[in-house]
Amino acid sequence: MELAINLQPKQHELLGLCEDSPCSWIGYGGSRGGGKSKAARDCMLVRRLKYPNTKGMIFRRVYEDLRQNHIDKFLSEFPDFEKFYKRADHEVALPNGSKIVFGYAETLDDVKRKFHGPEYMDIFVDQAEQLTEAELRQIKMANRWPNMPIGKCKMVLFFNPGGVGVAFLKRIFHDRKYLQTEDANDYAFVQAYGWDNVMWAEPSLLAEGLTAKDFYSWDSERRFKYFIEKTQYGRELNSLPQTLRVGHLLGSFDSFAGQYFAEVFDRDRQVIPQDNAEALIRPWWSRWISIDWGFAHYSAILWHAKGIASPKELKHLLGIEADSPQDVVLTYRELVCNQTAEGDLAQMIVQNTPAGERTQIRKIFLSPDAFAKRGSANTIAEQLGDVFLAGGLPRPHPADNDRVGGWRLAYNLLKGTA
Repeated sequence: MELAINLQPKQHELLGLCEDSPCSWIGYGGSRGGGKSKAARDCMLVRRLKYPNTKGMIFRRVYEDLRQNHIDKFLSEFPDFEKFYKRADHEVALPNGSKIVFGYAETLDDVKRKFHGPEYMDIFVDQAEQLTEAELRQIKMANRWPNMPIGKCKMVLFFNPGGVGVAFLKRIFHDRKYLQTEDANDYAFVQAYGWDNVMWAEPSLLAEGLTAKDFYSWDSERRFKYFIEKTQYGRELNSLPQTLRVGHLLGSFDSFAGQYFAEVFDRDRQVIPQDNAEALIRPWWSRWISIDWGFAHYSAILWHAKGIASPKELKHLLGIEADSPQDVVLTYRELVCNQTAEGDLAQMIVQNTPAGERTQIRKIFLSPDAFAKRGSANTIAEQLGDVFLAGGLPRPHPADNDRVGGWRLAYNLLKGTA
């Protein structure tokens, strides 16, 4: 069997650290689009082929993300391995005795249970910023292999700025500030940017008669300019608000504002008294509910309304001067909780929606991962939907998971009221 594994320069640097460096913690990424997921799959395969009878894991927090971003893509990229894939175990058993395991764990308890006992020569954690330091350290305890020299077993964390684990990742990979029990030589970091990943530029390069070799012959500044001017993804990242652009495009840990829209958020203008909101919303306005579902992490539920307000209403209730009626979007109620069973959470949402309002809720948008998770025989979405329906609310629909588009929409809505 012949395999064509073509590593990009930064991915090749990662493989070099895995093979030749003494460090056991390696970070990769920083900005979006740097080829993290492909690097994880390709480097994992190279390592398993090179070291027979060893086991490695590619990990993501949520199974549906793991399936879409790694399992399906691995089998598509290397179709000859389809016959070696054991679906029940989520693992590829290679002919040389090595195994690639695709793992996930949604809570700290899941992490403790799944990583207590098993051993993996390599553990590659994708979107590591979604895990806490405690979870990452628990996973690291399984990063060992019998008779393997010190430094050969690798824990590689692929991540972007932001997320619950960013403080830990920033400390060990960016600030390089270590505790007394930590050895600086045990940590290494590969900063990968979107313009390090030729995949985004391939259509434009092809149209201009250029190749990947041409692309990588350019210096970083020229590749950056090409990325933000001649690739769709680069243009999207470059057009983000500065508080998001520095993290998602430039990979900065120092000034990344994450979910905060500091440039356009003005509490005095965008937060109004509850009484004013209730007085403004009319029965014919569109109403909907949005749910970002979580169990160990928090579930966040918001109630929204949209309609047209007259200049008088805008002035009296919102303090906004206008010559003509304007569209208004209000978020008028919120509920935040965690460690809440699906049925109990759905009942809380029903109870927090007044009976007379329930028929006015046109849709409930739910985070897409809830349509794949299994809390019992039914998905999370199905369990919530059964309670909603009984309580007079509609069943949930999958929310749009386009994060960049969502950031831009939220930014522009806030900017319009600033």
